[in-house]
Amino acid sequence: MMPKEAWETAGAVLASVGGGGAIVVALSGWLGKVWAERILAADRAKYAREIEELKGSLERTTRILQGEIDKTLFVSKTHFETEFNLLREIWANVSEVRGPMSLLRPMSGYPAGRAQQEEHFSRIFETFLAKLDRFRTAVDNNSPFYPQEIFLVLDGLIRIAQGERDDLIHNLDERFGMGWFQRGKENFRAFMLQVDKCSGLIRERLEKLAVRGPGASDYVS
Repeated sequence: MMPKEAWETAGAVLASVGGGGAIVVALSGWLGKVWAERILAADRAKYAREIEELKGSLERTTRILQGEIDKTLFVSKTHFETEFNLLREIWANVSEVRGPMSLLRPMSGYPAGRAQQEEHFSRIFETFLAKLDRFRTAVDNNSPFYPQEIFLVLDGLIRIAQGERDDLIHNLDERFGMGWFQRGKENFRAFMLQVDKCSGLIRERLEKLAVRGPGASDYVS
């Protein structure tokens, strides 16, 4: 059917129903407009909610990222390598002290005879003293180049190890007795708790450090 014929047919239909047809057409147009506005309003509300959710998600992500950035210290490559090497050197000294200290007076595995006990103890004690002195020197000489909180934990380690040293030097009459071994166990346990704390601080420190890109200034944030 051609457009002209369609309009003629529509006109004939409306004419046949008289004025009622005009009312129907008017109501249909009004209802269509109302529903279109409702659908549009619903769509607008839906999209507004989605936009707000996206904005909220973006803000949360931004806060998390900003928090990570705020915790990050941007340093030069030279600074990072220097501090990393110093901490690695000091940690190696911690491990070297830990070894002989664990063997000084364990609760089991010690030689049975007094002469063998003295020989075993003297050999390990000399190694322990040498390692402890090297550890103390490394901590003191490098203390300006790493965080104060790590220095304090390292200083605590040194104090515990020195306490073990002094107890072994001054309590000769108790040597190889049960109480002597028990104090050694307690000292070594305190030392290891401090070792774990030190390890955690060093890991946190290295995780915070980030090397700046080439061309950046030497300013450390």
